[in-house]
Amino acid sequence: MRVMILLALVGGLAWYGWTHFGTVEGAGNPAEETAEVHQMIPVAPRPTEPGSGDATKVPGPGADREDRQTPPAVKPVVAPPPVVDSSTSAPVERPAGGQGRDAGAAGMQLDLGARRGELVEQGRMMLHDLQGIQALLDADSGIDEERRRLLYALASVVIGQNDAAAKALEQLTDARQVTSEELAFLRSAVGPTSRPQPAAASLHGNPLLLGTRLGVLQREADQARFAAQFRTAAEGYSQLLREELRAPWAPDQEALASWATHLDEAQAQHRWSRRGDWPSFEVTVQPGDSLTVIRKRIIAERPEMQICTGLIQAVNQVSGYLQPDQVLRIPTDPVRVEAYIGARWVLYLHGDEVAAAWRCAVGREGHETPPGKYRVGAKQENPAWMRPAHKPVPFGDPENPLGTRWITWDGRQSYGFHGTKEPESIGTAASDGCIRLRNEDVERLFEILPQGAEIDVLP
Repeated sequence: MRVMILLALVGGLAWYGWTHFGTVEGAGNPAEETAEVHQMIPVAPRPTEPGSGDATKVPGPGADREDRQTPPAVKPVVAPPPVVDSSTSAPVERPAGGQGRDAGAAGMQLDLGARRGELVEQGRMMLHDLQGIQALLDADSGIDEERRRLLYALASVVIGQNDAAAKALEQLTDARQVTSEELAFLRSAVGPTSRPQPAAASLHGNPLLLGTRLGVLQREADQARFAAQFRTAAEGYSQLLREELRAPWAPDQEALASWATHLDEAQAQHRWSRRGDWPSFEVTVQPGDSLTVIRKRIIAERPEMQICTGLIQAVNQVSGYLQPDQVLRIPTDPVRVEAYIGARWVLYLHGDEVAAAWRCAVGREGHETPPGKYRVGAKQENPAWMRPAHKPVPFGDPENPLGTRWITWDGRQSYGFHGTKEPESIGTAASDGCIRLRNEDVERLFEILPQGAEIDVLP
C-alpha cells in the first residue's frame, strides 16, 4: 500500500511539472523515485505577474522516516524563480537618506509579533511538512507576495538548492514585508560554504527561521550518517532532539523517535566507542585493578568528577576482566539528564551533546511530575515499592509498579526514574509523579548515570 501511495505521489508531481513546464527532469521512471520521495516535494511561489503561468518547483524533504540504504539525492530545481520586470513594476520606496535596504531595515515597522502563530506553523512545516509549504505557495492562502517568495527561498535552503534561494533573495532586497533578520539569514545560507550558519538557539525569536535552520540541520545530519561521519551525525541529531523539544510548536513524536534511533546508530561509533572523538583522559590498568578500584582512584585524584563504573565500561566496550597495562579512556564532559514532561522524553547528555534519548511516561492528573533541578541520589536494582503509611511492596509483586530499576532524585526522595511492568504506558501520563521508562531503557540509564549528576526536569 505504501509503495502505491508513493507511486501515486510521484505521478502527481510529474503531472504538476508537465502542466507548469512541459517537462519534468527525472520523471521518466517513477519506480526509481519511490525510495526517496521525500526529496521530491515541489515548492513553488505564485507567479509575480498574474496570469504569467511562470511558477517554480523545488523538490524537498518530507516525512518519509524509514531507514535508507543510500543517501538522499536532491532533484535539481526545474525552473528559476520568476523575475520581476523592473520596467513594469511599481517603484520601490527607498529608506530616507539613500542608504539602501539594510540601513532602513532596523526601523521597519513590520510587526512579526502579530504573526507569531503563523510563523510557528510555517517553521514547523519547514522542518516536518514541506508539502504544507507547497500548499501555501500554490493555494490562494492570502499570504503577501513578498512573504510567499520568502517561503520559497527558505524552502530552497532547506533542501540545499542555494542557487534558487539566491535568485529569490535578489528579488527580496527591497521587500517591505521581510525583516532584516530574515534577509541576513538568507544571505548567510546562500553564501560561501565556509560561512557559519546561525545557531538554532539564536533563532527562537523567529520560529520560521528556526524551522528552516533545523530543516537544514536534519539534511546535514542525514548526509553525515550516510557518509559514516559519526561525530557530525551525532551532533546533528543531538541538536535536533533538544531544539525540537524546546520549539514553540508541538513536538513531532515520529521525528523524535526517528532522530533518537539515528542518534543511537551514530553514537555507537562516537560517544560509545573508545575510538570516538570526545574529551577524555587515559588511565592505565594496574595489576589487580577492577573498575571499582579505578573509579575510586579517579575520584581521589579528581574529586570534582562524577563517574561510575558502568560509564567507564560503556565508553570502553569493556567486557570480562581487565588486563594489566590496558588503557582506558575516561570521559571528562559532565554527565546530566534533561527530562521533558510535556513532550515525555528523557535525554542523557555528555556536556551539551545528547548521547542517548528515550520516550517516557510522566505523572497523571492529580499526581503531576514536579519540574525542577535535582541530583542523582541512591540507585537500586529490583526495588521494593515504598509508600507512606503502607508496607513495602516487594519487587516482583503484581502491585509493584517500579519495574527493574529505581534512580532517586536527591532532595525529592519519593520521586525518581524507574522501570515499568506496563510498557504500553510509555508516552502517556500514567505514573504517581515519577518518570517511568521501559525496563531496558532504565537499566541502561542506571548503569551510565553517576550519583550526583544533574537532573533538569522541564515542563
